[in-house]
Amino acid sequence: VYRLSHDGALTLLINDIKAPNGIAFSPDEKTLFVSAVDPKRAAWLAYDVKADGTVAEGRVLFDAMRWRKDPFFGPDGFKVDRKGNIFGARPGGISVIAPDGALLGTIETGQPMSNVAWGEDGQTLFMTGGSSVYRLRVTTGADRYYPPVRLSAAGRLSFSTVSTQGVIWLHIVGFHPLHRRRSRQNSSALTRTHSAGATGNAGDPI
Repeated sequence: VYRLSHDGALTLLINDIKAPNGIAFSPDEKTLFVSAVDPKRAAWLAYDVKADGTVAEGRVLFDAMRWRKDPFFGPDGFKVDRKGNIFGARPGGISVIAPDGALLGTIETGQPMSNVAWGEDGQTLFMTGGSSVYRLRVTTGADRYYPPVRLSAAGRLSFSTVSTQGVIWLHIVGFHPLHRRRSRQNSSALTRTHSAGATGNAGDPI
């Protein structure tokens, strides 16, 4: 995980995560959350942010090994609500995790979920999984919005989160050419079809 500052300086902050995925701040920006898609260490991790912009030693906020299912190893993209709770995609559904690491609940879809995003008025959660995009109204909501950024996927995909000071935190994940080809195929299929529904209470597919 890297920190990109205002002046363009790029600093390596975390180098012990084999496969970092989602990344987000707590609402007060004192904690950085990272999801690790490591088959031997599938978890949501938490790092205290220091005054100088570096981070302290990380800790396992919530172990996700119970949901590990080949070929989907663990937690994927996630978002944080205004109370600091994580809504995290993972194989089979979405997990809602409190800032102290307590599991508040789950949204079971029966699909390998890949990412979530706040939308509409900030109290709608959009979820991607399998060949569907799901929409779910919630009683909580986003802490704040940033306009979406489209990044090139020519060999690499980047995921980032931005602080109120405008500092960009990002990690870059390399993809095997086969994975890129599958991603393009899945994206094309998603524009043509949608699922007839899902188990559990994941809301309606669009």
